[in-house]
Amino acid sequence: MNSTNLKTIDVLCRGEAAKKNYDDFMRFNFYRFKDASLEDYLSAIHRASMELQHLGTDRIFDKIESVHEGFMTST
Repeated sequence: MNSTNLKTIDVLCRGEAAKKNYDDFMRFNFYRFKDASLEDYLSAIHRASMELQHLGTDRIFDKIESVHEGFMTST
């Protein structure tokens, strides 16, 4: 928490009870909670990475940061 490099912490977890637990536990004001599963998160990254690719070609995973931000801010 004292690191100058640490800007935010993003939490993926299911349910309002989990959010309450994180709210009670986290003493870091800059964290975001997303009620979602890891499977949904990784599927979003996978879909974005496969969008413009053709079958039989190498896959490029260069969209992780933008997909992550979109996933965390979507409702």
